Formats: sequence, C-alpha cells, structure tokens
Amino acid sequence: MAKLILDSIDVAFEHNILNGVSYEFDSGKVYLIKGESGIGKSSLLNVLGLLRHPSSGKVFFDNVDLWGLNDTERANFRIKNFGFIFQEHNLIKQLNLEQNVEIPLLKTKLSVKDKHQLVQDNISLLNLHGKEAINSNHLSGGEDQRGAVARALVTDAKVLFADEPTNSLDHDNAILLYERLKSLAHDSDKIVIIVSHEDLPLVYADTVLNIKDKKLIEVSNSKTHPNLENRKEPNSSKKTIVFDKISVQNALNYNKINKNAKKQIPIPILIVIIILLSISSLILTTPKILARQQEKSLNGATDNSIFVTNDTIKSQSGQDLDPMQNFSKKEVFEMKNLPGIESMSRYFTFVSYGLTKDNVRSAIPNGTKIKVDDRTYSIAKTFSIQPIYKKDLTKSYLYDIGKPRKVGNNFVISKNFLAENKIPIHEIIGKTIRLKIYIPYMQYLSTSELPNNNSKTVATDGNIYTTTTISKKITGVYTNNYPYNRSENGNALFMDYATMNEILNHTISTQDVSEPIFSDFKQQSFGVSAFVIQSKSYNNMTSLSHALQSMSSSYHITSVAQNIDSLNSSVKKTQKSVMNMALVIIIGTIITLSITFFLTNKNRLIEVGILKAIGFTIFDIRRILLVNGLRYGVIMFICSEIVDSISIFFVNRVIPLDLMHIFMASFGTNIFLSFGIVLLASLLPIRNLSQTDPLEIIKKH
Repeated sequence: MAKLILDSIDVAFEHNILNGVSYEFDSGKVYLIKGESGIGKSSLLNVLGLLRHPSSGKVFFDNVDLWGLNDTERANFRIKNFGFIFQEHNLIKQLNLEQNVEIPLLKTKLSVKDKHQLVQDNISLLNLHGKEAINSNHLSGGEDQRGAVARALVTDAKVLFADEPTNSLDHDNAILLYERLKSLAHDSDKIVIIVSHEDLPLVYADTVLNIKDKKLIEVSNSKTHPNLENRKEPNSSKKTIVFDKISVQNALNYNKINKNAKKQIPIPILIVIIILLSISSLILTTPKILARQQEKSLNGATDNSIFVTNDTIKSQSGQDLDPMQNFSKKEVFEMKNLPGIESMSRYFTFVSYGLTKDNVRSAIPNGTKIKVDDRTYSIAKTFSIQPIYKKDLTKSYLYDIGKPRKVGNNFVISKNFLAENKIPIHEIIGKTIRLKIYIPYMQYLSTSELPNNNSKTVATDGNIYTTTTISKKITGVYTNNYPYNRSENGNALFMDYATMNEILNHTISTQDVSEPIFSDFKQQSFGVSAFVIQSKSYNNMTSLSHALQSMSSSYHITSVAQNIDSLNSSVKKTQKSVMNMALVIIIGTIITLSITFFLTNKNRLIEVGILKAIGFTIFDIRRILLVNGLRYGVIMFICSEIVDSISIFFVNRVIPLDLMHIFMASFGTNIFLSFGIVLLASLLPIRNLSQTDPLEIIKKH
C-alpha cells in the first residue's frame, strides 16, 4: 500500500503559515483539507505535489525523499505519479482542448492512436465531447476547469491533487467530478487529496483535515475505510504508460500546433534578420575568397621565383658571374628541403663567346654573326641564351609580341636586343634564327681578389665551353621591361629550360673531361653557382628568402616581388576592416534575434511553468524551444542562402569569382550564423529556470 508522508513541514512566505506539519496519506482514500481562505491549504498541496519548496521538512512517497531529488528527478517523478488539478486551471491558451489534455502524453512512447483514445476517454468522461477543437481561451470557465481535470486524469497517476476543483463547475458537473475521484481512490487504489472551502466534497471524503494554528488536524468523519474486499482488480488489458524524455518528433509536433511558437518571429523582423544574416555571411566569406583569388591571380601575374647565387667573391651583384663558386651537393640538398619550395632549377647560360680548348691563346673576336632567315647581322657585344622556366610560360605579360607555347617550342628574343642590333621587329615571329653558341661542360679552378679588399683572395671557378650551331624558330619577343637581370651578358635570347638542359647534359656526356685544358689550373666537372627557386605562393616568398639568407652569408638573394610584405600588409588590413564590419553586423543580428526570441520566449514562460508543473524537465523544455528555434534556423538558412546565391550570381557577372569556393564558404557560414544565433537566442530566456519552482514561474509571468 503506497503512502504519501509529510514530515515536519514548514511553509513560510512573508510569515510562517505552516509549522511542523506531519501526516500520512494512504492509498485508496479521499482526503479533504478544509480551512479558512489564506490559511495555507493550497500551499500545503503545492508542497505535497512538488510544485513549491517547503521552508523545511520532507515529503516521502514509498520511502523516497521527494524534495531530496534534483529538479529533473522531481519532474520525472511528478509526471509518472502525480496528477494536479490547478485552482487556476492552467490550460495553455494557445492550444485547443484536445491538445491540452494530450500534453502529458507527449513524454510517453504511446502510439498516436493510443494517445488519442486516452484523451477521448477522459474528455467524454467529463462531458466535453464536441469541444475538442475549441481553443482553451474560448471555453467557458466550467469547460476550462473540466479540461484541466481531464489533463490531470489522463496519465492514470497514483496520487491526485485537486485544488478547488469545482469552483467553476455547476452542481451536476461537480457531483460528476467527485464521483470520479471517489471511484479512482476506492476502485483503483489511488490517493486523492482535495482542497476546498465547499461542503459538497464532505460527502465523498474518507478523511477530513483542517488547518488550525499552523497545524494539520484530522477531523473525525462518519466515513469508514473502504472495504478492500469489494475493490475492483485493475484492468489487465489497460495500456501501461511509460514515460521518457520528449522525443524530437513530439517536440516538433507540439511547436507546430502551438500558436505562440508559430508566431514567434514576426515576418517583417524575420525578413530583416535574413537580410542581416546574408550580408554577414557575404562579408565574412568574400574577403577570404577574394584573398584566395587575389593570391591565385598574383601567383599567375607576379613572379614567385627567387634567384639565389653563391656570391663567394662578394660582388653583391644580382647576376650569375662566371667566377662565382659552385654550390656544393650539401648546400643544394639543404636548399631543396626548405619548406615552401615548389621547384628548384639550375641556372646556366649558353654564350656567344667563351673559353674553349681551341681559343685559349686567341684574341677575343670583335663580334658575333647571327642569321635571321636569309639575312645576317653582326652583334658587337657578347650575349647569352637564358632558360625559360616552366612557370615563365604562364606569364603572358612578359611578351611584347607572341605568346608562350608548349614546353620545347619556345625561342624568344628581347625587344632591346633587336633594337640595339637593328634587327627589324616587324614579322619577326616565325622567322628562323641560326647562330653559333658556346655550351659549358667543364670548369677550371682559380683564385680572385675580392672587389672591396685587394689584399684578400678567394677561390673561384670558370666555365670551359665547346661550340655548336643551333637553328630555331622565333616564337616571341620579350618587352623592354623584362624583369630579370640574371645574366652578366644582359638579356638577349631565351630558350626552354628543358631544351637547354637536354643540350647541356648531352654536351657534358660527349666531351672528354679528362683532357687538361690549362696546364696551370686544375679542372672539375660542370656545376652551377645559381638556382631559380619557385615558391609555392607569393605569401611564402619573404619567409623563404629569409631562410635562404640565413643558410650562408655568401648567398645573394634576388626577387622581383620585393613589395610582398607591404602587399600582404595592405591585403590583411583590408580583410581586417571588412571582418570588423562583418562582426558589427553579426553582433547586431545576434542582438536583434536575441531580443526577439527573448521577448517571444518570455511570453512563453507561463507555458514553460505549466509544462514544468505537469512534469516536463528543463531538458524537455529546452528541446521544445530548441526544436522551434531550429525550425526558424532552417527557414533563415534557406532564405539567406538563396539571397547569397542571387547576390553572388550578379557579382560574378561583374567580377569573376571562384564560385565553388564561395558557395561552399557561404554555405558553411550561413549554417553557423543561422543555427548558432537562433540556438543562443532560444535558450537565453530559460537559462535559470531549473532552480525555480513551477508555480513561481507561472506567478511571475
């Protein structure tokens, strides 16, 4: 037999209204608590029903200390075991009668059919059939109260609390209610506790209690204890109600039928918020995408190469001078393993005149002859053929005439070289140039005085050449402002690096390197004193240059992109300004949305208090509000994504964008903003409700 026990309960507000109240309520009986108005009857009932904390004392049910449970445990206990008929009815005004009665069943795993049957049975029992679809604020006082009774009875609770349950009922309906409560106590072994100032329930009470001098006093009653032998056995076919956390689906269904939830954000405010979200998303996304595109464009439009020479002679020249010593294998290995390097290529040249085994003792000729188609030109100055690296083939801006072709098909002449040697530029493309060139294949070792210190000498090496004749079709003319100044012989002719490398390797492999050229100098195999290093990105060039410089004091670094630091600084400054603007808009959006949700959710706090009084945990309530917030989040995400897509489409017609990146970034940003802001704003109004008694929430709001 279940017992509900009061143990030394004190209840106080401005003053002490109940003091040291102890009593045991047995199952199978109807209890009536009477007393003057304001004496503490309802307060005692609220303490028993776990709706208001006592000042001190304990409440036990089946040896469980109910006020020793935490807020969640009390809520779960309340919905499983207690049914409460409130004096103020406390139906949720935004729901119709049927929906109000069904609320406690949202925390069950019953099927939709079983829920509907339970609701209909209780509605019919209280003569409310036909009123199911009427909104609760359009019900009469008596109908509203009977709706509250039906909600309390629908869970088949073990203990029923009825606070002035018939104050809005006519005599016939009041009798109907008390007959039902009596039947539940006597036939279903429930505890029924009624608080009333009326005389009618005296007829149905097994025990009458009175509050006097702040104590609960039992009053003798003519009613004897119900005959246990005549008690009906529980109906075994009756569905067992199992309670659990409210499911996402039930939370979603609840919000769909709740007019307060449906009208949570007015459409004009929703439109403003969507526009703000779209602007915020675009401002957050666009700088990153444009920066990426800017980097991509700069990578293609600017030079990401670093020219490093082994300036052992301390010339401080940005050119590869013949006396400079070769890089050692160790130095080459260390450079190749630096982070941020995309490629590293040897730098070497073929020259119009060089030292060979045959001209050691010959005078340097006055010039060189080249042939363009069938016309011969005399070139007074020594010139060179320099490599065209693979990355250079992406730089159309280097060309005055012509354009880059596939690797292996490029032979370019400098515009300056044509002008200096009076070679007509008109229709130069496609003509064949034929000339004798000198190809290095070996080196001799020597020493040289330092330019700034004649008393000090350093080891040097110089190239030994062999000759060959080449014939190539001219494919382009480089501009006068060709940016590189790597050769000590100036900028004249240019050939594919791959082709030059092939010629060089073939020459080295076919020459006799063992034959001494100079009796006074030692010889060594061919090596290079310069490399062209391609950085992965122009952003890496500063750090890569510093890393190379720190490796050796003899390394001389030359880069076209000398303004990278200031360029990066300018880009970052612009990005920072745009990001700050985005943050201001986002903060404004958060404030707007938070205020909107705060005010609308604050209007739902009465509803929250009622749900908590019924037995919904704070987790359940959070889930209900979050699911509703997520509904708005989905709406805002879809709408802001549509607005962004339209905006991006029109911007792309003016400024070409990386659409895939910008759409993906916009997608991610909109998800973060839409759902993040909504969830924050949804939960803000209920952040402290776990420590507040249900009736306090209802009373305050």
